[in-house]
Amino acid sequence: MKKFVIASFNLRNHYWDKTWDGNNYPHILANFINQEKIDFLGVQELVKLYALNLQQALPEGYQIIGQYRFGNLPFVSRINEATAIITKEEIINSETRYLARVPLLSHGTALPRILTAIETNDLFIINTHIEYWKEWPKRKQLQVLYQYILKYRDKNPIIMGDFNMDLSQTYFLDFIKNLEKINIYPIPNKDCTYNNKIIDYIFLPDCYELEEFSVIQKGDINEISDHNPILAKIRIK
Repeated sequence: MKKFVIASFNLRNHYWDKTWDGNNYPHILANFINQEKIDFLGVQELVKLYALNLQQALPEGYQIIGQYRFGNLPFVSRINEATAIITKEEIINSETRYLARVPLLSHGTALPRILTAIETNDLFIINTHIEYWKEWPKRKQLQVLYQYILKYRDKNPIIMGDFNMDLSQTYFLDFIKNLEKINIYPIPNKDCTYNNKIIDYIFLPDCYELEEFSVIQKGDINEISDHNPILAKIRIK
């Protein structure tokens, strides 16, 4: 029976983090991946300089999968984030796409939001990062995300990421209810992931069995971001 360790972590865009250490932070993240034996790590707010340093620090065989929201445009480097997936598994297919029907408008937000999806021999994983400020774009982005999940429902997608919303918001509850109709469920969690709130999630289809879930709240890994990483150990039933 195959087992996997999957995790999600908002790294915090280092251009806005004045304490960011370009030498140590990538090594701390790489050590975390190695120590926890993570098979799939979905990261948010990954900018190119961080990605370059991280790729050099990662354990052998790991790769960073995912495009940037502004492609390769050089003059937007400070806000050109990837919502990437880090893994050493062989990739069959991968895709990065916008959470909007008119990509760069992104439903009226200042910055477009994206998802990255990968398929391996065993898993189909979607990593995303939803709008932070405005409710209307959040609703629209959830709708686009749900339609994407629905398109690949036969592949039993695992969904993870920073949703920037909690269970007090009715449109997020509606999103969860729609996922439950296709047998995909949020992993229960009572521990805060950001600023005394729970806004980071992993959704798991019922064909997987959850062995353990944790929000990592202590250690070096908690010094490199304002979010706490979330980690799930699963197995195929």
